[in-house]
Amino acid sequence: SAWGCATLGEGGGLDTLSALGCTQGQIAQFDGLQWACLTVPDDLVGTGDLSGLAQAADVYTKTASDSRYLQAADLSGYAVQADVYDKAAADGRFALGSTVTGLASRVTGLEDGTVSTDLTWNVSDANGFLDALDDLDEVRIGATGSVTLQLADGTYPISETIAFRHPDGARVRILGNTSNAEAVVLQRVGTGDLLTLGQGAVLDELGGVTLVGSVGVGTVGLMLDTGAVLDTTGPLRIEGFETGLVVQRGGVAVIPDLVVAGSDVALLAVTGGIAFVDGAITSAAIRAQYGAVVSANDAAVSQPPTAGLSAIYGAVLRADSATVTNGASDGVVSQWSAVVDGRDIDVHTIGGACFSATWAGTMYTDNSTCTASLAYGYRAQWASVIDADNTTTAQVPNDDYLASHASVLDADALGDCTPSVDATSLLNKRGYCTGQ
Repeated sequence: SAWGCATLGEGGGLDTLSALGCTQGQIAQFDGLQWACLTVPDDLVGTGDLSGLAQAADVYTKTASDSRYLQAADLSGYAVQADVYDKAAADGRFALGSTVTGLASRVTGLEDGTVSTDLTWNVSDANGFLDALDDLDEVRIGATGSVTLQLADGTYPISETIAFRHPDGARVRILGNTSNAEAVVLQRVGTGDLLTLGQGAVLDELGGVTLVGSVGVGTVGLMLDTGAVLDTTGPLRIEGFETGLVVQRGGVAVIPDLVVAGSDVALLAVTGGIAFVDGAITSAAIRAQYGAVVSANDAAVSQPPTAGLSAIYGAVLRADSATVTNGASDGVVSQWSAVVDGRDIDVHTIGGACFSATWAGTMYTDNSTCTASLAYGYRAQWASVIDADNTTTAQVPNDDYLASHASVLDADALGDCTPSVDATSLLNKRGYCTGQ
């Protein structure tokens, strides 16, 4: 209503307080007609009461000497910055710094959400690994930055397919123990794929880890799909799954010294996929289909349940100095307008033909060897071509060199050989043939 302090209303002020003779602790009240001195009621809080309240509530107020307020010694029970870092590190989180070793925030100091330096995020369990991948989705990585997910030794149970597709994946590395890939195991729980790189995804490194899963129908350990790219120095090991590695629809995989064990197919490159797996060691087939391209120079394929090395339906397979041993079927196969280019290949102890080109297949196998085949040494059939100069065969019960049904086999044979050719085919066998 019509009243107020002398310092604020109706022409009052400090002069009014003096004129009215108000004492300390009083205020001047104007009721609309006149001024009067008013004593402050006892139930209003004074400054002393406020300080007492602050002290009772354990509230810290900076002061030099007043014992009623909290002093520095009273803060010993409160967490300081170092305590927060220690707690974060103990929980497997990550700390501030250009090389992160434990923290409250993985994207430390990135006000604009962009990584501009080289960061390492240490991971010690499956939940931490999946959380790190989720956090990675929240940031961009600049041209001067990178992020490495460093996995400690151990087994990481993964119950869902990991779909990696980061816009800056070319600056992302997932590394385990690069001296012993078997020490870090990403294990697919249940049946399903483990890791996929989807449309256009790029991953700079995936090395020092073993991908483990069950051999269920259609299961894949690592898939690169629709233009995805992985160019890694490894080492990478895959165990189980129906197919260890699939590269399809223009995907590109560069994985030297890949190891695949316990799969039905070690590598399937299909529909324009490109794979470089030179030096691979597998217990299953390496296969290129439908226009795919595979380089498997120096690969070692042992005990494959199907053809060890094969190119089918217009695919191309390069396999210089590769070996195929103890297989249940053919050793090296080219079919349906595909090409196999592999000098110095060694095939032995095979359930089918060592080298087989059929249905317009083409094969270059100079300086290769075939030992202990249960069928043929070199077979060209149905409009196919094999160039087999300086090759050898031994312990082959059927024809060492067979050309039939409008096929061509050019062989400079150096070992035991039993050539066979029908009226529609051409076998050009130079050198000599000692027979069985």
